[in-house]
Amino acid sequence: SGRSLAVTYLESAIGISTGRQASAASSTEQDAFDALPSDKAVEERIADLHDELAFLLLEGMISERREVASTATTTTEEGDATEAKQDTDSTDEAEHDSELGALYRGKLRRFLSWPNAKVRPEQLLKMTPPEFHRERALVLGRLGRHDDALRILYCDLRDLDMALEYCDVRCEQWESKKRRSRFRASTITDDSESDPYLPLVKVALASGDQKEGVDAAIKVLSLRRDVMDCGAALRLLPGDLPLSRIARPFLIPAVVDEESEVRQMKVTAALLRASYVR
Repeated sequence: SGRSLAVTYLESAIGISTGRQASAASSTEQDAFDALPSDKAVEERIADLHDELAFLLLEGMISERREVASTATTTTEEGDATEAKQDTDSTDEAEHDSELGALYRGKLRRFLSWPNAKVRPEQLLKMTPPEFHRERALVLGRLGRHDDALRILYCDLRDLDMALEYCDVRCEQWESKKRRSRFRASTITDDSESDPYLPLVKVALASGDQKEGVDAAIKVLSLRRDVMDCGAALRLLPGDLPLSRIARPFLIPAVVDEESEVRQMKVTAALLRASYVR
């Protein structure tokens, strides 16, 4: 179709169609180019192309969804038509996509997750249907509304793993941002986003079910204790929480990790001393 051809052309023009991962050397070169003065006119044209691709993919998803819904309604007996519509409104929005719709959805998610995407998210958010949960979460993330994005993933979709994956991507982007700052005159002074996991802990604790929220927060602590601010996360937990709730999943493994690191440092120091004596 014309839309598919336009999508293929724009993906190729933008550079997302190849799927090639940037090497460390090319990443460093790109960081150096980031320090050069920007051309506003060129940036606007690039943003226009990126917006066009995002809207084409979104329109394709919506069009295919309507096609599937129409087919399901006409091929279902009258008594089952309501049930078919309820199935289409499921929280697992990708489940009812056509083959082409699933392709558009995957491309849009990949594009919105691409660090180099220059999409203007405000208008895209207005156009994205409420039932497209993951797409809305990705757009909200581009607006810096990470708490809202995590509420969709954790509260609406009830998927902690997906919410953790969202935080992992933000953590990688933060590390990349710190590396890029070495090539710029100014350094990063705002550390408000330096721990992307704390918002997930807050969202889980405020989700309404206290026990489930605390369990989720402890699980986040346990799984990401090596990369997050554990002290800040512990201070968010209820004050009356028994120590036994966090001992086995978090405190004991954290202590073991710390002792292991200390032992490794002692062995390294001993080897260095032995090498120096020789």
